[in-house]
Amino acid sequence: MTSPNLRLGTRKDWMEFFGEPPHNSSRTIVGEVDGEIVGICGLRYNDGFMTAFSCLNEKGAKYKFSIMKAGKMLLDMFEKHPGIIMAIAEPELPTSSRFLERLGFVFMHDSEDGRVYRWHGSR
Repeated sequence: MTSPNLRLGTRKDWMEFFGEPPHNSSRTIVGEVDGEIVGICGLRYNDGFMTAFSCLNEKGAKYKFSIMKAGKMLLDMFEKHPGIIMAIAEPELPTSSRFLERLGFVFMHDSEDGRVYRWHGSR
């Protein structure tokens, strides 16, 4: 199994993965296997907050080591954006809370969308 190539994403990558242009300003990292984008993560400005996000397709979910590597790349991205970064752990993904906590996010409260986390400051 070929490991994904992790690289900075472009607007074109966003369009290819989501099928529509981004609604807000974003900075992304994509995972690509044999020319196919299998995952995208990063930061986007959303509802007045800087928000961390990640999305994987079925193929992308198989690459656990690359997911952690992308997480480390996200930490470098976080360091360049001082201030609070928000994230929501997806209820359908049981390991999403643990992943956010490994990145240094702190649980704040539950919401109808999932568990809300925040990240602030250096590692």
